[in-house]
Order: sequence, then structure tokens, then C-alpha cells
Amino acid sequence: MAHAQTQDQYNAFVRLHPEYMTAHQTDFSSRKLAAAPIAMKDIFMTKGYETTCCSKILQGYISPYSATCFEKLEQA
Repeated sequence: MAHAQTQDQYNAFVRLHPEYMTAHQTDFSSRKLAAAPIAMKDIFMTKGYETTCCSKILQGYISPYSATCFEKLEQA
């Protein structure tokens, strides 16, 4: 599976987490959306990852839980 390693030319992504797919690759291999690329807006909490809503006030905030929409996407 290919990962985006650097910032895209349009600055569409706030941050990239290639380690997420590496860490969960075996977990996702049998699921329907296993080969689909995932992009989440920075407004959705993702457990263990920085979620800032593109605000400097929230810079460095690590979410203690994941949003329901992200959990459902992970299950699919």
C-alpha cells in the first residue's frame, strides 16, 4: 500500500500519519475498505493523534478518544 510521505502540493492535509496504516495493516487486510485511502478532517477526534481543528490554541492536543464516524470507518 502506498502512503503519502510528504506534504501535497495543494496543502490539503494538515498532517500525515503513514505509521497508522503500517501499525494496522494486518488488522485491515480482511475488511471491505482495506485498500481504500483514508483522509479525515482535522475536526474529528482520532484517539492517540493530534487533533487541532487547525487552531493554534489546540496545537499539541492529543485526543483521548475517537469520533464515532472514525470508529465506524475503521470497522468497515
